[in-house]
Parts: sequence; C-alpha cells; structure tokens
Amino acid sequence: MPIATVEEGLEELRQGRMVILVNEGTADSDGFFCVPAEKITADTINLMLLHGRGVIYLALTEERIRELGILLIPHESSSFSGHLFGAAFSARLEGVAPVSAKGRAHTIQVAVSVKAKHGDLIVPGHVQPIQARSGGVLARSGRAEASIDLARLSGGKSAGVICQILNDDGTIAVLPDLERLAKRLGIKIVAITQLIAYRLRNESLVKRVAEQAFPTIHGGIYRAIVYRNEVDASEHMALLKGDISNANAVLVRLHSECLTGDVF
Repeated sequence: MPIATVEEGLEELRQGRMVILVNEGTADSDGFFCVPAEKITADTINLMLLHGRGVIYLALTEERIRELGILLIPHESSSFSGHLFGAAFSARLEGVAPVSAKGRAHTIQVAVSVKAKHGDLIVPGHVQPIQARSGGVLARSGRAEASIDLARLSGGKSAGVICQILNDDGTIAVLPDLERLAKRLGIKIVAITQLIAYRLRNESLVKRVAEQAFPTIHGGIYRAIVYRNEVDASEHMALLKGDISNANAVLVRLHSECLTGDVF
C-alpha cells in the first residue's frame, strides 16, 4: 500500500478515521495510530489497544498543558530527549471505569473541551499527556507534533491522540507490517516528511509585526521592518531604502547575527 498524500490523510481525519503516521517511506520506519483528539471515541481507543498495543498518548500544546495545570515530569534518561511528558490523568465519569475505552475517550474529550479546568482531572490516571513543541513538525519532526499539525490542518483543535503499533508477537511494527495492517483495517499511511513539505509549501511562516523609520549616519533614513518567525518566535529585521516596488533588480544583502562582529 503506497504512502497517502497529506491531503488524503487530512480528509480521513476530517471524517473521524485514523491514519498511521510514519517518519518516512522507508522499510525500517515504525508507526503510530493517529487521530484528532476531538474525534476520539471509545471504539477508536479500543482499536488502538487491540491493534496498536503501545501507550496511548494525548499530544497537547504547551499552552494547553499550562491551562490544564498538568505537571510536567522531569526525565533523567537521554533516551527521552525532546519529549516532555505530563502526569497521567483521568476525568470523572460516574459508573464507568477510567481505564476502560469509554473512560479514556471521555478523559480525552474533557481535556480538549474549552470549559475544562484542572479540577476536572484526577491525578494519577490512565491518559498519558505529552507536550508537543511549538512550531509543530517544522520545529521537531516527532509524532506528537505531527498529530497536532494534522488535527489543526484538518480543521480541528490542536490536540492529537497517538499510539505506537506493535506486532502480535510484541515486536515493533515497521513499514511492511504497517502496510499489511493498513490494508486489513482500510486506513491510510501518512509520512511526516511529506507533512513537513506540505507545510513549507502551503503556509506563510513569517509575520510582519512592526515598522519604524531607522536613521543612520551615512545612509540617511531607512525603513526598518520587523518579521517574526512563527516556528521558533525568532525575529528578523529588513532595512529598506528607496522605492523597490517597480525595480527590475534590487540590491540585497543578507546579514547573519554575529555578537562579536556586530557589537565588539
């Protein structure tokens, strides 16, 4: 089964169906089930538990982690570098076990509700939150970031649910295994490398935030325009001189930041 396009994957997610996330289309790529958090159901959780067998993670933005008051867990092992895990939690639901598929789906639905607050959560619990990096896959090509990007691009809230897929014998499923599983379940496979290319192709990643006259000793008055990079929040300044709107060729100089050269 070929890797689906990002557009095909987004349409699946809009319909509430899962996709399988892989890093790239190579034979050794492992995979995760992925679905937007607000589309989660007990049946989806059960399918992840049955065919995925890995830990089910709720990927949230840094802002949402902060809003819910989720305690982040410091790690000592370098093997978890780049990941920020939160304390597992559950939501209250009378007459339903929090560990059940229905209980976990309810917990995820509560966590992404605009009305949710820290007091709605019970710690410890049975849903494992993970904080994605701001900027999504353009900042870090991880599954948590990809799940949030896909949820947002499919028109939903910026929260995703992922679960690593294991084979029946407990080994990590790689692309040939994932292709057979995807065919059996009738779901599509999406590659993070293609998602990165899709975002670079379709999104404007800088925002114009300020403009001011900039006097210089030798060059006179320039227009100073500040742009903010939406991926890592770094700022860049353009100095413009004269009218460049109708020029066939404009003299441009790119200058990289250098503290010792610029200041000292």
